[in-house]
Amino acid sequence: MNRQKAIRSALWSATEHGGVAAISFITLMVAARFISPQDFGVFAVALAVTELLGLVVTMWLRDALVQHPHLEARHLDSAWTATLFCSVIVFGLCIAIAPLFEYYVPHPQSQAIFLLTALSIPFSGWSATLIADHQRQLEFKLLAGRSIVSRLMGSGVALVMVLSGYNIWSLVAQHLITSFVASLILWYGTKTKPRLRFKFNDISPFLRFGLLSLGSVFIAFASRRIFIVVCGVSLGAQASGYLNMAFKVVDMLWNIVATAAGQVAFPVLSRLQGNPEKLRQAYQEASGLACAAFFPMFVGIAVTAPILMPVLFGPQWADSAYLVTILALLTMLQAQKTVGVPMLKASGFQGSITIGAAFELIALLSMIALLGCSTLNDALAIWVTRETLGVVLVIAMLHRNMNIHLRSQLVGALKPAVAVAVMATALLGWMQIAPIDSVSKTNLTVLAMLGCLVYASVLLMIDHRLRARLASLLSAATRTLKAP
Repeated sequence: MNRQKAIRSALWSATEHGGVAAISFITLMVAARFISPQDFGVFAVALAVTELLGLVVTMWLRDALVQHPHLEARHLDSAWTATLFCSVIVFGLCIAIAPLFEYYVPHPQSQAIFLLTALSIPFSGWSATLIADHQRQLEFKLLAGRSIVSRLMGSGVALVMVLSGYNIWSLVAQHLITSFVASLILWYGTKTKPRLRFKFNDISPFLRFGLLSLGSVFIAFASRRIFIVVCGVSLGAQASGYLNMAFKVVDMLWNIVATAAGQVAFPVLSRLQGNPEKLRQAYQEASGLACAAFFPMFVGIAVTAPILMPVLFGPQWADSAYLVTILALLTMLQAQKTVGVPMLKASGFQGSITIGAAFELIALLSMIALLGCSTLNDALAIWVTRETLGVVLVIAMLHRNMNIHLRSQLVGALKPAVAVAVMATALLGWMQIAPIDSVSKTNLTVLAMLGCLVYASVLLMIDHRLRARLASLLSAATRTLKAP
């Protein structure tokens, strides 16, 4: 494992998630002006159920394949065959529960919306094992290309449909086309394709780690989807639409930095598991850089949300601004999990991660049952409590399992927190001194430039080591880009 290959992988992964997020953001800006919050909420619930069931297909072997030090063709063949068969079974389950979905989510076409959305599950089963193999080899270039191209095609069709008056069906078409094209590109771009053959002994070494990994990812993923479904049923489609829009705005930026960092951190840290000292150093460096990158982005969104939402998505989404503010601030806590979870997983503590995720889900369901979810404020308070609990658990697991003390975990966040506090004060002061027209994109640009300037100036002033790390990373990244 060399540093240049790791950086190249990180760049391609960031390109993948950044490109997808940018395309999704532009599509959402246009679609949100034509699709009502009610229709948006119905699709959000359908997508939540579909993604939750599809997770069984995509994740039950993926992390185990990535983490395993010695992988052979027979392992990939059996894993691919088993995953494809599993996807067909899960899609059959979707067909069986479609009437139940229509009962709980009243809408003239809710059953058809759900079934067409669920068609993406077999496509995911087709490509899940291929994704794992490319991630394991740190070959992110093809993954980035297929994600961006497929999202461009899906979004292009969606925009044509929404401008033609198809409204909610444009969202369904975007999801389905994106899934199909992504799987097709990955299949034809993979040199050594898996064969349709299966032996249980070939996948048995991966089952324990894989099932534990699936358990933790499924539970964490289920928490969000169950929460959205409960909100859709309890609060109604419009309130659910506001909440889901807030999640999407924050998640689109989160996927650029956090998902990319996590995807690369896991295979890199997995290869350092035999060297505890280097593993610890890599964790601390990655944690500090993650905080330095995450804090200004999301605090900036939080401060400018009352202006951001009406400008980008239209005045009908103004009521979701305070939701965006709170969710964006919450990511400052989640920055610790971005590197902490891959660290635990790479070191073999998957069981602890699964137990922690189960505890989070139990806490979420208990709060919903005891406190109810009758208003958006109730729902938001429950979600913030659940996310805070998750961060505390990861910190405790790193301390208990790997003897990484609290100070060592949080020291990298201190100076970025000071710099971002100064940035937020400057932005709020500017907004008070110079009243801002809530429909002006120019003012958003001014705020973004001011925030970047203040944050960078303060951070580089108080953190001399960061300048050296950034210079080193920039030099390595430049060499990577010049490499064939």
